[in-house]
Amino acid sequence: MAKSDNEDNEEVTFLAIKKNLKDYSLKELRSLVNVLIYAFCDLAKEKEFLNKNLDEYETEKTVMKTQFTKLEEKYSLLSFENRTLIKKLEVVSPCGEKGKGVGSNLQVELEEKLEKISIEPQSHFREKWGTGEGPRQDQS
Repeated sequence: MAKSDNEDNEEVTFLAIKKNLKDYSLKELRSLVNVLIYAFCDLAKEKEFLNKNLDEYETEKTVMKTQFTKLEEKYSLLSFENRTLIKKLEVVSPCGEKGKGVGSNLQVELEEKLEKISIEPQSHFREKWGTGEGPRQDQS
């Protein structure tokens, strides 16, 4: 069976092999079996690889579902807390004020406390050193 270069490069289908099976020599059949065994091994390795990846993705999916469930619970809790705080804010500051009066009063209180705190150290300093200048150091 002499074949030209064109026949060697042609793609052979399983249907064509089945059709011409009786025409192949023993050497060609052995070669075909060898090719099929390697192809089968490659497919088995690929299947194993895909199954391993599938298992990893299933595990990751389970973990992500758990995380998603926890996030949904946290979101529900935070939404509830947000609604509760909004209701408390409406009680403390009616909608007409929009928080300006409460904020201004709070700001005045904080400024008074800050001023009191900043004055106390100065008076303590004056009591200890007698003047606002502090201790004198000799400059020789």
